[in-house]
Amino acid sequence: ERILTKIYRWLMKYPKTIIKLYGFGRSTKIDTSLEVTEDNVQMFTDSMQASIINQTAIDDIAQLPLRIDIIHGLFDPLVIRPNLVKLANMTPTMTLTTIRASHVLNSVYTEAVIRVIAEQTA
Repeated sequence: ERILTKIYRWLMKYPKTIIKLYGFGRSTKIDTSLEVTEDNVQMFTDSMQASIINQTAIDDIAQLPLRIDIIHGLFDPLVIRPNLVKLANMTPTMTLTTIRASHVLNSVYTEAVIRVIAEQTA
């Protein structure tokens, strides 16, 4: 987690590198879900600061008195699985489902979400 945060902080200093990385992802079909350009890179880095670097989701989830089902992709380089496993072990109302997917939300995620909802409402 510290390594990823350090990488994100470094990347934020180099918006042109972010644009190139996302351009590469789109051109190679690795991730066509997001286009980062000079027009929106500031919005992207602001979002990265708020939702990744400053996020407290793991700590927040542990405090919620609700049933929580987390679905994550096995091949998602942005998710630190040991953190999720630790959280699931500490949180009796939480389930963790790992699917054969990456970071991009696609039909594999859709099927997993439908399956989890069906199990919870059965």
